[in-house]
Amino acid sequence: PYTSSYDPLSPRKPYIQAQLNTLGVESFYPIALAHQPIVLPSYRLNIANTDFVINNTTTQRSINIDLQDITPSNGELSIDAPDEWACKISQGKLTLELPTKIACGLYQIPIKIEGSPAYCVEDIDYPHIAHTALCKLAIINVQVIEVALIEAKVAYIGAGNDRVDHWLKQMGVSVTQLSEADLQQPDSLNGIDTLVFGIMTLRIRQTLLEQLPQIHQWVKAGGNWLTLYHRPWDNWDPQNTAVLPLEIGQPSLRWRVTDQNATVSHNLPDHSLLNYPNKIDQSHWHNWQKERGLYFAKSWHPDYQALISMHDPDEQPLTGSLLSADIDQGRHTHCTLILHHQMQKLVPGAFAIMANLIAPVKGLT
Repeated sequence: PYTSSYDPLSPRKPYIQAQLNTLGVESFYPIALAHQPIVLPSYRLNIANTDFVINNTTTQRSINIDLQDITPSNGELSIDAPDEWACKISQGKLTLELPTKIACGLYQIPIKIEGSPAYCVEDIDYPHIAHTALCKLAIINVQVIEVALIEAKVAYIGAGNDRVDHWLKQMGVSVTQLSEADLQQPDSLNGIDTLVFGIMTLRIRQTLLEQLPQIHQWVKAGGNWLTLYHRPWDNWDPQNTAVLPLEIGQPSLRWRVTDQNATVSHNLPDHSLLNYPNKIDQSHWHNWQKERGLYFAKSWHPDYQALISMHDPDEQPLTGSLLSADIDQGRHTHCTLILHHQMQKLVPGAFAIMANLIAPVKGLT
């Protein structure tokens, strides 16, 4: 249904072919239909979530999946899962039970209807383009990882631009979503070990700007604050947003690394964030997708330490992608690596790096 390219002189079938005879010369012209029929696979269904993470260091081994809009409605469903996995399909629900111990890696589980591969259909209908649909094979992706976690109460504040809280929960982390209203309550951060700001959070949740002094005090008292990348215009004040001065570089093309395979150097290999609770080595930077990071910091207070460096081909190394400062009893870390995207793509190394970044400060003593 979804074409990989568009050629106005070669519309998709079915189309109308006009034939013209002029002075004995025949010519043909294909004319696309005003309302293009959408051709769908015979066997299809919809799945809200096809990607899952199982962490061998936790006890979670169940995966529950809702199967919707099954076509044909009376078609027999089956899946190709490893023999040691327990599978149950009943009334539009698929349950997978994994063994207690399973080898790390990506497991892809195809779903079939009547013995034939099933497809997931995404309807694409906007006023400015022709109605179409994107069809992909119905495959459940299960990434099994081995990531050590430190027990912590993590609070997450996002702006709808990432699913970091979702992936933290999948990994086995206890996560609570905080709203702007929550932070306006006295002692709202009591009992919280780590506070995570999602990407571009301050642009959307502008009332958080009023709460920054409270957050700064919480950090100094022992809190661990992790801010993911923000653009300079996302209400990021170089002097006042972070606990200590931190400036984001612009133009953005100057302060990013677009090579997803760029070599990552550990400037401070003994730093706790690169060692605890997971030892971060070069294997954790493998198989990244899209890019390494963007909107790197340009300048920062001397108390911030640049943990890593990297660069695109024929460019100078950049050191502002992962900065961390111990501030009184707490810590602020600013990370511009696109960890949110890597987690979405089930890149194992991103989960280990994130586990280290959210580890409570008290766990390091």
